[in-house]
Amino acid sequence: MRKDIEDAMRKMLEIEAKFKNNQQLGIEELDRLGLLYSIDKNSEALKDSRFDDYKFYHLYLTYATDLTFKSTYYKRNENKRISETVDYREIQALNNQEFDSSISEKLHQFRIENQFITPVEKAEINNDKIFLENFAMNWAKTCLGDRHSEESHQIISKETRDTLAKKNIELYIENKLDSGQKLDVFKGLLKSYYIFHEAKKILEHIASHNQIKEFTLNEKTIELNLYSLVHILNRHYAELISSQSISTSRSFHNTKVEPTKINLFIDYLFSRIREKGLESVIEIKSNEAILFNYFGKDYAIFPREYKYNKSKIIIETFFIIESKNVNAKRLTEKIKNAEVFNLDENLKIYI
Repeated sequence: MRKDIEDAMRKMLEIEAKFKNNQQLGIEELDRLGLLYSIDKNSEALKDSRFDDYKFYHLYLTYATDLTFKSTYYKRNENKRISETVDYREIQALNNQEFDSSISEKLHQFRIENQFITPVEKAEINNDKIFLENFAMNWAKTCLGDRHSEESHQIISKETRDTLAKKNIELYIENKLDSGQKLDVFKGLLKSYYIFHEAKKILEHIASHNQIKEFTLNEKTIELNLYSLVHILNRHYAELISSQSISTSRSFHNTKVEPTKINLFIDYLFSRIREKGLESVIEIKSNEAILFNYFGKDYAIFPREYKYNKSKIIIETFFIIESKNVNAKRLTEKIKNAEVFNLDENLKIYI
């Protein structure tokens, strides 16, 4: 047996032992164990509340495009293995292509045609609906609180209240919204938790792999933290799951920037700035954008004094600059008047 397979099996046994001994497990560990139990159809083990996030994540991705629960939805066919088909390389090729809507649709159709995913039956859809509604209700109650002991909950609760409006969340809990408003708040609550879950998972991955999340440039250090990631991930995922009003008033990242590797990208950007001898002419100031071009798209990174700890400067947000965005005018003017320096074949900095 190959060593990498042996290592993976040993790691899985270690994770399962921790689970059975009620030891604390990370998000990635629970995801791996949840997938194993799903494949093994170990429904009894999956009833454990520690798998609630795992279930939420997969159900949300199943239903997020239409949370009315009235469409046709698909889930992984647990009786079908990819290795059973001779077209395995084709699905690999599709997976390796940069995301766009046409590739996504091709991949979806490929999975349907090869029965890797099958339609969800109405009874199961109803059960999933109840699970997500209960999840949203519990999250609504969490987000109404403004005195959380954990900073992470303070951050996401404030963001959620600001986005959905505290009054709307209160009315949602009291079931006093009309059907349209109720659906909007329901969508917003699930999206909020999804972003929160992804941000925590990325930070956990950074920590477990001893990766960098603090970046120094010109003797100033800025940090990527959960507050940063909540803002950044909204730019990555929100276009698919936001209301039309948000989708038409905000810009979103293209897929050249991978959300799970934001820290590595920023580290590379700063290292190239140093290597090109440009560090001394870039000053990190709160709310002053660092402007650059990546694969033909203009971006801004905004450092800012961290409101939960004034001694820190954090990356408040990081987004693509598009002319259709009404907030982009000031930045596009700065870019027009800037000097351009090549950092590599696809990366340029504006100074």
